[in-house]
Amino acid sequence: MINIILKENDSGGSAETSFGRYGSGDGDTVHQTFNYGLALPNDGFANLALDSKEQEPFARTGSATGNLYSSPGFPDSRDQTVNRHGWNPSYGLGREKVTNASYNLELPIQDDLTFYSFSTASYMETTKVTGNYRPNDITSLAGDPDTPYPDGVHAQRRNRTIDFQFAGGFKGEVGGYKYGQFSPFGFGGAYYYTRLAYNF
Repeated sequence: MINIILKENDSGGSAETSFGRYGSGDGDTVHQTFNYGLALPNDGFANLALDSKEQEPFARTGSATGNLYSSPGFPDSRDQTVNRHGWNPSYGLGREKVTNASYNLELPIQDDLTFYSFSTASYMETTKVTGNYRPNDITSLAGDPDTPYPDGVHAQRRNRTIDFQFAGGFKGEVGGYKYGQFSPFGFGGAYYYTRLAYNF
């Protein structure tokens, strides 16, 4: 069981922004949070919150060795000047964007009866390089010099995830006994697909 304590502020708020970066100069991250409380009638409250993070990718693949453009019997001078970083097997984090929003409220109706509700919504988007195909890999495997990726390709896996949940109900006290009743609703889904891929 996990117990989550929801904020119950009925006034004021807070906002925070932080930045981060790896020592190698990549993987920039921006994290922002926002929280605000509102007073409702009968000493009720509504608390709103927003949390957002965006992280740029970082890669630790190192520099590739060997030929990227040349193939047996077909030397290519571009191998002398090509940027060799990023062509080894993928290692590191991809790009990530995450946003979460929520609210929590209580509205007393009478001394022993209160309406309450809370909800969360989140969206996540990720992009990760999952495979690297050198220019000479694609030309040789496809058997076609007019490959659609003449400079090779970094295949990507992308994910889009949405999640939403809502609950509302009543709580109170009768005859010295406390009670609560609520109805939840939620939905979510994830969509995965590849980008810059080539099937041989």
